[in-house]
Amino acid sequence: KIRAQEIPLTPPERELLRCAGLDTYLMIRFARFGFDVTFYPFAVACVTVFPVYISSSRDSWKNEGFFSLTINRVDENDSIMWVVVVFTVLLYLFVLRRLWMEWEVVIKLRHHFLENGDENFHKSSTYLKKFRNTCVVECVPKRHRSDRSLQIIFEKLFPGQIKNAEMVIDTSTLDKILDKRRKYLDKYESVVARYEYEKWKYDQGSTRCCVATSEPIEPQVRTSGSCFKGTNESAIKHYKTMFDQLKVSAHEEYDKIVEKRMQVKNARSLSNSLGNVGDRDNFDMYFLFLPSLVQEALGLNIPE
Repeated sequence: KIRAQEIPLTPPERELLRCAGLDTYLMIRFARFGFDVTFYPFAVACVTVFPVYISSSRDSWKNEGFFSLTINRVDENDSIMWVVVVFTVLLYLFVLRRLWMEWEVVIKLRHHFLENGDENFHKSSTYLKKFRNTCVVECVPKRHRSDRSLQIIFEKLFPGQIKNAEMVIDTSTLDKILDKRRKYLDKYESVVARYEYEKWKYDQGSTRCCVATSEPIEPQVRTSGSCFKGTNESAIKHYKTMFDQLKVSAHEEYDKIVEKRMQVKNARSLSNSLGNVGDRDNFDMYFLFLPSLVQEALGLNIPE
């Protein structure tokens, strides 16, 4: 068991890991690793290797321009070649050492994530037990895409080790509706803000002398037909109407998801949780649990 305190991270690095997440944090560490194994060796080479190349007495047409700063300028039998050899060996040792340091951090972070999840995960013992003993199965055949079928199949493969098997709910339709609703909300807020600003400018200008201003016109949008055929409508009213319609559609799709999930749960309880699988209290493994976001969307409370 790996504790967070055992991972060699500085306080700023721990805060970055908490805010950015494991994947982004590891990408940043990899970028820093690339900087460390390139910039610092280059800085050392500027005061050790490059002077050796420049001071070498070997002259030929191949050692002009760029090649004057390469190993081509050093003669094969020149004793100064040892400087280049020593630098190369130290460079490889430095790179290997940095790789090992990164590996020690990454493997501990990975094991800690597999054991405790992300910082935003629910920390109840029930949820952590489910997270630690869960496997995600993909490419399930259509004839087996049900909780009961999955339970039977995996119980045959791993007798006495399966506690639960569930198909993850498909919320792609709901996600599309929510994305579309968000776009209309952004358009609505943008149009309202611009219109209110124009009205404010008009009110400010009307109080000044000798300032010719025209009253702002409410923004219009073409709502039907092509760019040349269609009807103009108030952009504010149109975006507000579309937002309200999508809000209703999102609630309807949400209700369908909840109803479908409850039907599956009721069917499972009526079948006495698959009585042919044996004593379920002895099982120590969970399969295919609902993601936390779906659990929150469905209002499923996670017991402490």
